[in-house]
Amino acid sequence: MIRAFWIALFMALPFATMAQCAAHAGQDTIVCNNWMYTPQIVLGGIPAATGGTPPYSYAWSAEHSYTVGSNTYYFTASDFLNDTTLSNPTLVDPFDEIYYKLTVTDALGAQCQDSVFVRMANLGTHLGYISATILAGDSFQFFFGSNVSGDYEPFTYVWHPNESLSDSTSLTAWAFPTEYTAYSLTGTDSYGCTATASPLYFINVMPVSVSDVSLPAGGAMVRPVPFVAGGELVLDLPALPGTRFRLIRADGCLARDEPVTGTVHPIPRGDLAVGIYMWSLTSSTGAIGRGRLVVE
Repeated sequence: MIRAFWIALFMALPFATMAQCAAHAGQDTIVCNNWMYTPQIVLGGIPAATGGTPPYSYAWSAEHSYTVGSNTYYFTASDFLNDTTLSNPTLVDPFDEIYYKLTVTDALGAQCQDSVFVRMANLGTHLGYISATILAGDSFQFFFGSNVSGDYEPFTYVWHPNESLSDSTSLTAWAFPTEYTAYSLTGTDSYGCTATASPLYFINVMPVSVSDVSLPAGGAMVRPVPFVAGGELVLDLPALPGTRFRLIRADGCLARDEPVTGTVHPIPRGDLAVGIYMWSLTSSTGAIGRGRLVVE
């Protein structure tokens, strides 16, 4: 009789009550934080629990510590979630990299658990900037690096505006603005999180005056600026005997020292590395001209 009673009771129970309780904390996720706006993330699956015997109760837990100097600070799920008893709480104050554990208890007291990992991709910017002035037709090479940073490298970059740049994705791009331009940078980390900083380079373009175009008597100029395959030195008057052209690298070493004749002296690229050089033209009577040469 007793055995028949339990068999009848088993057959009468709904199938759902016999299934094992299963908790669903949701998918592991990345939170992109640029310190100005952090998106709100909802934890938990839809639904957050299945099986067992409804209704369910939910309890979210997490443990995290952070040490600054000799002080250690401890945090729990209530520091990060709007309500630790909801099936789908909102992550209102994310922090660092934390596992959040969901414990589900069904109507019969059976429990099941699941966890979700939330990773913070913190992106930061700074307000440092570089100002420079160039003559119309001249160029400027970026050198300061980036004012966007984050935890998860490698980073990729893009400059704005980019129409006047040799490479809009390079931190050492050459800029060829025709008017005053402020260049800002957007950085993207390895998880696809992005941040855009305030302008890093402010380039002012000065118009070329008549005296810049027309060489003074006995003067000289190098063109084009910059050059890739080569350029030429142009003199206003034929070179005097003993006239020499010298090219100095940025480290102060002599790159070229050549005699000059006539009014046009070729400057082949040769072994000149990419960079900025200073040139000078002298004769037996003294200095004739000097300037900057940019090689790309």
